[in-house]
Amino acid sequence: MTAGKKPQVSAKEILSDIRSGMAHEELKRKYGLSDKGMESIFRKLAASGLVSETEARARSRKSADPAPAMQEPPKISQWNCPACNATHPEEAAECPACGVVVEKFLARRAEKTAAAELQRPARSSPWTRWLLAVGGSLIAALVIAAVLLWPRPGTREKPQPSVGIEKNLSRVEPGKKIEMKYFPEGYPLGLSVSQGSALHLFETPGAKPGFKKMPPDSGSKRYYDDFKIAGRSFLVITEQSTPPKIYLDANRNGDLTDDPGPFPGEKSDVVPNHYTLQLPYDGENEPTPYRMWMFVSGMGGTAFYPQCHWARQIVVVGNIYHVVLFDGNADGYYANDPVVIDVNNDGKAEKSEQLSPGESIEVDGAVIKLISIAPSGRWIRLDY
Repeated sequence: MTAGKKPQVSAKEILSDIRSGMAHEELKRKYGLSDKGMESIFRKLAASGLVSETEARARSRKSADPAPAMQEPPKISQWNCPACNATHPEEAAECPACGVVVEKFLARRAEKTAAAELQRPARSSPWTRWLLAVGGSLIAALVIAAVLLWPRPGTREKPQPSVGIEKNLSRVEPGKKIEMKYFPEGYPLGLSVSQGSALHLFETPGAKPGFKKMPPDSGSKRYYDDFKIAGRSFLVITEQSTPPKIYLDANRNGDLTDDPGPFPGEKSDVVPNHYTLQLPYDGENEPTPYRMWMFVSGMGGTAFYPQCHWARQIVVVGNIYHVVLFDGNADGYYANDPVVIDVNNDGKAEKSEQLSPGESIEVDGAVIKLISIAPSGRWIRLDY
């Protein structure tokens, strides 16, 4: 080493030697330091937080007191940081190496350990494990049995008639007329439907003669139309009142004051809205309800979808079947729509279950033939 030049000491290297337990005198010899130089080094290490103030003061005292000859290297008590595992000569509230606050770190670790213990499944006794194993086997057996015994598609169990519902049933007899029941709902058994043409909502009656007598003026705006439905053409007045109303010239005499109605909409707007008309049909003693959903058409004017159908339960060879009639072509005339008999009782209208007049279907070994359908949908006639 050149005279007068201070020795260059690596802080990292001397700190490593200090942590390895190298004695004070050995450090002086290795780095060529005097007692004063050692004291300066430890002050700098303490100022940087690499050693504690306590250790720096202890080293300073060692520099002031000459070490006895053949002195055994002092044993330094060590403490390892619980976060970074760095070794320190004594326990510290804050790790000089990583800066973690020891008390907070230990508290967080204790919380995590407790949470893990709560989530760990409790050990069960052999008796409990045996019960769980037996219970699991029984459940598995029940599931397998249910799968094997559950009816497959198309083999669903047929409902059986009972005394309580007998009044809602009709037993199929050769040529007997079956009275159907009206339901103000659309798309039964998932049947599809076409869009029907409804009203144009003209603001004046037009030059064409027809309207002979109008309902009393209510002060509300009115629209005038010729509505083709149920195989006939009817004069119609739609009134923008609250609720809106439809006047139907049911007897087709041009007088809109001597007919059933008017028929109110179910909502406040003229369209879109639900209306239930009472339509006349040949051979019927009273008008028949026909519910429809009327809306603005993209082609101009309005269009509608039927929102009603006719249905009944019939008994064939002791079993119950659902029969449905729906105005799928949206013309208000049921005689040109198929009758559906839900033979497999799956709640869906399959093509093979749809009958037109003159067609037959096999039900429980019996051949059922559709003879006729009422244009109003009120009845059908079956034979077998």
